[in-house]
Amino acid sequence: MTESNKSHTATKHVHNRVKELRKKNHYTQKQLADHIGVTRLTVISIEKGKYEPSIGIVLRLAAVLG
Repeated sequence: MTESNKSHTATKHVHNRVKELRKKNHYTQKQLADHIGVTRLTVISIEKGKYEPSIGIVLRLAAVLG
């Protein structure tokens, strides 16, 4: 597997996991966005795999979602 493929797989895992954990924690996209300091559109983009979050956003997601 190339580095590019590994990166794509990791990104796909992140966006699937964010949506799963958001729903498990009963957060709306807006609520999660407010908790991590981004817009609702950013959360939507992360969940759809159209935006690769920075390490700072990933750390905030981890803190909020567990």
